Amino acid sequence: MDHEAPGLVISILRYWRSSVLIVVVCAALGYGVSLLLPEKYVARAQVALLDPRRDEIFQGAGSLPRDLEVYTERQATVVTSNTVLGSVEGHSAGELRSKVTADGSNPGQLLISASGSTGQEAQELANAVADAYGEQVNTSTRELAEDDLAALDRVRVEAEDVVRDRADALDETPNDPVLEAELRAAQDTLADVNEQISRIRTNADAFGDGVDFSDPAGRPTVPVEPKPLRNAAVGGLIGVLLAGALAWFRADRHRVADGSGAPAGVLGAPLLGTVPDLAKGDELRALTDGASVAGEAFQFAAASLQYVFKWGVLLVTSPQRGDGKTVSAASIAAAAARDGTRVLLVDADVRALGLTGRILGPEQAERHVGLTDLASGTARTEEAVRLVALAEDVTLPFLPGGTVRHNLGSLFRTAGMGAAVRLLRESYDLVVVDCPALLPVADVASLSAHADGILLTIKRSTPIDLLEEVRSRLELVPAPLVGYVFTRAGDPLTYGPKASAGLGARRSRGRRRSTNGHFPVDGNGARSAEREAGGSSSVQLP
Repeated sequence: MDHEAPGLVISILRYWRSSVLIVVVCAALGYGVSLLLPEKYVARAQVALLDPRRDEIFQGAGSLPRDLEVYTERQATVVTSNTVLGSVEGHSAGELRSKVTADGSNPGQLLISASGSTGQEAQELANAVADAYGEQVNTSTRELAEDDLAALDRVRVEAEDVVRDRADALDETPNDPVLEAELRAAQDTLADVNEQISRIRTNADAFGDGVDFSDPAGRPTVPVEPKPLRNAAVGGLIGVLLAGALAWFRADRHRVADGSGAPAGVLGAPLLGTVPDLAKGDELRALTDGASVAGEAFQFAAASLQYVFKWGVLLVTSPQRGDGKTVSAASIAAAAARDGTRVLLVDADVRALGLTGRILGPEQAERHVGLTDLASGTARTEEAVRLVALAEDVTLPFLPGGTVRHNLGSLFRTAGMGAAVRLLRESYDLVVVDCPALLPVADVASLSAHADGILLTIKRSTPIDLLEEVRSRLELVPAPLVGYVFTRAGDPLTYGPKASAGLGARRSRGRRRSTNGHFPVDGNGARSAEREAGGSSSVQLP
């Protein structure tokens, strides 16, 4: 099955350097752009309203709280109307529409906001709009008052005519009760109308602008725009979102095996062991010191291997060079030899001869007969196999790569190679073969026809798509994949007393190559005879 893409946090942590860079760049852009923007000041004037339509002022108007709420909201739209904005001296309605706002959410109060390039400009504009609003409302109020006064004046004239007519009639017919009643009613109507006219004129003069009181705008000293720190924070937040999306996208496209269990989901094979990051020069320590960090790790891998692969020819390979396959093959074979298994270690990576150079010495790698000589029929097994001394009583048979160097690609497919492998299988319980990397060359595919199983060595951070390619390649070979060893898994974990790094070196000190073909090895895997001869004992991964 396909390995799931990593989560967002893991993706960001994997690409933390680029993520931090994106966040810093976005924050810097937000800060820099702010410095280029013009300054903007906002001043606010507050106006407390009276409803000029209530019944104390105008006839027939209500003063319920709901009426005041509606009236306040309507007056907020009046502030930003063309009539009010157009009456502000020195400005047009179109110019002020983007600079002036009015908030009428609080019943009975208007908050008029005006923006400008300076604090003084914003202050003057807010106060000018508030004054223009008062003048407009005052004009509207007076017009409404005049309409009401005109209607009342007509009623007054009619009442005066009735009073005059009834008074004249009483002069002609004194003590007429009907005329007296009509005269009193007309006089009462006239008095009431005169009272209403007086009240409307008084209230129109006192409250005609609809403003109870106003709080003029002060001069702002701090601009509302730009805000470099806020914009930098917003830019940083945008950078976090962008970095997260980009990191997740990259992680999804470039998925890697960060954990030891990740390859199992792709390959469908069990994890046999994990090997920590080993210090330079300690890679082959497991050959001579089973209690070392490397030795303990490969002891576990060898023990796990026994449950899935009892005996036969085991090919050890990896997706690409540098994954630790050579170290894994040699260390697992050494662990099996300590357990008493009749095991043979074979160097089939004949293009590089890395294992042969580690054990026999770099200058001797191409001089010893080995696997290619057996396959071509130019050497016998007893001539090719060397014995490597792991301890006083433990030796590991080793078959070098060989001296035949031509037609290597086709040599693994020959009948001679098949016969050589069958002979080795009959002579040993377990044959551990260090093969070339699986993907670069076809040697593993050719050797798999003669093998019983394949063991993969996979290093941490191997791309998932590379493992998928390995899976596709292994589906075409006859030998089954028995499991994998996960290398470079992190810092080593030790348990118990610290292992003696110099144990193998002390054991091999003073020995020379013996006549029976045994090669004692020091703690780094290079034969001590080369040290005595002045050769380098430094071991490097192929």
